[in-house]
Amino acid sequence: MKINKTKLLVIDSILSISFVIYFFYIFFASTSNIPINDDYDVLNNFTEIINSNSFSDKIKFFFKQHNEHRIFYDKIWFFLDYKIFQQVNFNHLSFIGNLSLVGIFIFFFKKFKGKTENTIYLFPLAILIFNISFHENITFAMAALSNFTVLLFSLLSIHFITKNELNKKDFALSILFLIFSIFTLGAGLFLILIIASILLYKKEKKYLYTFLFIAIILILIYFIDYQKPSNSPEILETIRNYKFRSFLFSFAFLGNIFARYLIFTNDINESLMLSTAVGFIFFAFYLYLIKTKYFKKNLFIFSVMSLIIFTSFVTGITRSQLGIDMSIASRYRINSCIFLICLLYYVIESFPRDKFNISYLNGTLLLLSVAYFFGISYPQKEYLEFRKKQNYFGV
Repeated sequence: MKINKTKLLVIDSILSISFVIYFFYIFFASTSNIPINDDYDVLNNFTEIINSNSFSDKIKFFFKQHNEHRIFYDKIWFFLDYKIFQQVNFNHLSFIGNLSLVGIFIFFFKKFKGKTENTIYLFPLAILIFNISFHENITFAMAALSNFTVLLFSLLSIHFITKNELNKKDFALSILFLIFSIFTLGAGLFLILIIASILLYKKEKKYLYTFLFIAIILILIYFIDYQKPSNSPEILETIRNYKFRSFLFSFAFLGNIFARYLIFTNDINESLMLSTAVGFIFFAFYLYLIKTKYFKKNLFIFSVMSLIIFTSFVTGITRSQLGIDMSIASRYRINSCIFLICLLYYVIESFPRDKFNISYLNGTLLLLSVAYFFGISYPQKEYLEFRKKQNYFGV
């Protein structure tokens, strides 16, 4: 059956834009302009910034450690919001954090465009990225600004460094977004290994030496006066005593996008089993891509997958001692989402159009997208409603 490409794009665009509008409708209906969890710690630090008369002290407080992280990016927005509106409005900050999802959506739209002829891809992207199962981050200002934005910066950094003909401008932009990611969330440090591997693979020795020099400086700056948080587990102890749990944690973290843990039901064990199984399949598929040398065909997608795999295993080592349930925490789910989007890209890119009608792929993508939304994403809307009530009750 012949597909009208223009009509398909119009339908796909209307569906995706409508869903994005719906997502932000839910967001505005769920916000309460009340700090949550770590927001209070950021506020305490922010008070130090405002009350400090010395410029050097202000800079010091901007870079002050928050758990394992240097959330300079978050504090910049706290500061700007205060200066513009004479108060810190947590609805504004959460909204800015969620705008990073728009950035990620536009980024992947541009990546998919041209590689996905006659294929519905915007709607599946919208379903995955504007995901209500991200509930823990959506109205949590500090988490939205950090957890969503660090991945946007990481994608941009990898995008520029994986260009076929790397030039000084692209290299500089990649380094710039690397710096942004590192000082948005500590996970940005993982990019250093990914970028070094990319430059090594591309045999860009000149850029590699420059990058390693810059990376050493960034690491030194990051760990100046670094203090291990008291509630942070000992990594060596985790490796010695929690090896199996760490692997399970990593796989569950990787498959987190399919976790369906509802507040008023006791289904966390089912969610853990499903997430772990999906994570194992994701990892096995990643090994298959290594075997088939997919990085030669699409270095960008392979590099992003590598970043998520590396993040999942490091998180398994550093967090599994705190309990395996944490692996399916909503605040981590954006990582699993990005991996699934890369997998979606691979499927669309590799679909044998000469053997099968593209309408089969489109029908499958639409069906799976709708099933995911109603089966996993939408039911977790109850968390946003519950937390809003709890916030007002607490006040």
